[in-house]
Amino acid sequence: VELTSGQEAQIAKNKEKEQVLMEELESLEEELRQKLAGKEETNIAKKTRKRPKEYEEDDVDDFYDRTKSTKQSKTNDVVVETQESLTHQWKTLVSQYAALVTQIARAEGKVTSIQQQITTSTSSSSSSEDAFFLQNDLQLAKEKLQNLQKNQSIMDKEVTRVEKLLKIINDKLVFDRDTSFVGLESEKPAAVMEDETCVMPPPPIVTKIPPKI
Repeated sequence: VELTSGQEAQIAKNKEKEQVLMEELESLEEELRQKLAGKEETNIAKKTRKRPKEYEEDDVDDFYDRTKSTKQSKTNDVVVETQESLTHQWKTLVSQYAALVTQIARAEGKVTSIQQQITTSTSSSSSSEDAFFLQNDLQLAKEKLQNLQKNQSIMDKEVTRVEKLLKIINDKLVFDRDTSFVGLESEKPAAVMEDETCVMPPPPIVTKIPPKI
């Protein structure tokens, strides 16, 4: 089936969008790779010793495999993080994870919106060309959503890895990803509870006294 000039133009436009999405994904993977390699940390110490078992976690995916092999090929030294550097890394990852959740929610909303448009166009007298454009937009939106969800999974596992390292340093630490808190249980801010004393009391019952005769 020969495509119209409009369909060909849309396909070319979709390819450009796909290229932009791939570049964004590569940029995010590079940022995560740098964090895994510890390039942003300045207060780290290096010791030559046998790698402890706690550091030999099962690799979560090929991305970690590539990162691990690159680090090991450069040096046999083990990078030992401090509690301060790991805490900073944890808070940075949690902040980025929260932003990623927001992006995923928007991407899910876009997919739903396009699906609704397709349903509407199917039940109406919309042209086949409009339906073709919507299907292409839906495909791009789904691909973007899948990429974001993949990065969410990678980042979630990285946050968990950092938490395990912090637990090795101090097993009394507690974590709250919702509030970005990491520290001792005694230092954790108290949850905001509803103050029952602020509830307005019912109005007083007024008893009308009959007049004296």
